[in-house]
Amino acid sequence: MTQEEFYTHLDQLYESGDAQEIERFLKFHIDLYQDGETVNRPLLIAALTELGTFYRETDRLEESAACLEKALTWIAIVKGKDSMAYATTLNNTAMTYRNMQKYEEAKACLSAARKLFENHGETKHPLYASVLNTLALTCMDEGKKDEGIELLEKSLEILNNQTAQ
Repeated sequence: MTQEEFYTHLDQLYESGDAQEIERFLKFHIDLYQDGETVNRPLLIAALTELGTFYRETDRLEESAACLEKALTWIAIVKGKDSMAYATTLNNTAMTYRNMQKYEEAKACLSAARKLFENHGETKHPLYASVLNTLALTCMDEGKKDEGIELLEKSLEILNNQTAQ
């Protein structure tokens, strides 16, 4: 299966609204692609990331964190810890940690993700805005309202510039 076919089928499952089938599909592909005979690292990473996000959205936060942490491990092997894929997955992992009220872990992920975006010169990218937004919400959760508002304003500025182009 190609990544395009994987995502097309996953999109169809989301459109159907069958949560059990979405989970089954993603778990099947994780099992399949980590098998010694059929290792397909890009699809394994995609399935782990998608399952982690699915679990976060269904409030299964421990399972979400476990999937996203495995995805980070595989991304580090396949693409490196300095890749944009790693930065994006750090942001996703931070979202889960924030929902778990593990603010220090969330901030560590966000700090690393922010640094990667900055090192790649991607400070105008919408995903960088997402990192700033998640960091802002984490700050606000901790009662740091002024810092949170400042970060939200930076995030909004990036997004407004995207729509103006």
